[in-house]
Amino acid sequence: MYKMRLTSGWYPKEKRKCEEEIKEFSSYYQNVQGYKRGGLVPHAGWFFCGKLICGVIQILKNNNPDPDLICVIGGHLTSNSPVLYLGYSEAETPLGNIKIDKVATEWITERLEFKCLEPNNGDNTVEIVLPFVKYFFPDVPIIGFRAPSSKLSIKLGNIIRDYADKNNLNLITIGAADLTHYGPNYDFMPAGFGKSGIEWARNNDKKLIDRILSLDAESVLSLANSEYSSCSPGPIASLIEFSKESKPFLLDYYTSYDIYPSDSFVGYVGILF
Repeated sequence: MYKMRLTSGWYPKEKRKCEEEIKEFSSYYQNVQGYKRGGLVPHAGWFFCGKLICGVIQILKNNNPDPDLICVIGGHLTSNSPVLYLGYSEAETPLGNIKIDKVATEWITERLEFKCLEPNNGDNTVEIVLPFVKYFFPDVPIIGFRAPSSKLSIKLGNIIRDYADKNNLNLITIGAADLTHYGPNYDFMPAGFGKSGIEWARNNDKKLIDRILSLDAESVLSLANSEYSSCSPGPIASLIEFSKESKPFLLDYYTSYDIYPSDSFVGYVGILF
């Protein structure tokens, strides 16, 4: 069992409260037709980015209500890390457990030379997304991975696409990544405090978003690693490779500063494929 490890401050652990928050988040974004292959979401606590995670996944549900399988890819891994995978039978959420497709997981991981079982030690990048998946796709099984900040993430995206194509599967992929972490909490302040720092961080995020929208996975990895514009470029690269024939759509971008002003803040983006 891939069990919930995050504390309740990240998202509600009671079923009723979890459902109430998702219903509230559901009113923030209008549907955007045509996007049904995948989405990029943030992975911070729901207070900061629940509405954006919800918006992307809700739109995928509206456009693609009955997929065969959903893939969730998190990150928080270095360029030297292997791909981590959810080699469990189920994933726990407040809304009930989600079945994990072990056959698909094994097929994909057999084709990766550098992988390791996800240790289930409390990383937020996958867990924070799962309640939304369960809410909008209650009976659809998942596969789950964490992708490193290296070209191995590109290979992961290609293998996932190959699996879907070979088995004629309607597969949705969701990548989870935050953007620039700016301020003293992250020991990263190249433009100092105040307005100059906020503008610098937003410009840093924009450069990466432009690379994502151009579907340049290698450039995303290179830029994010050199400019510190994402804590998890691996899932972004995997998602791009899985969805590279799509034309992405920028749903929204904002920072945690826009929700709760502070000297330390993080960028969030939602992109549909």
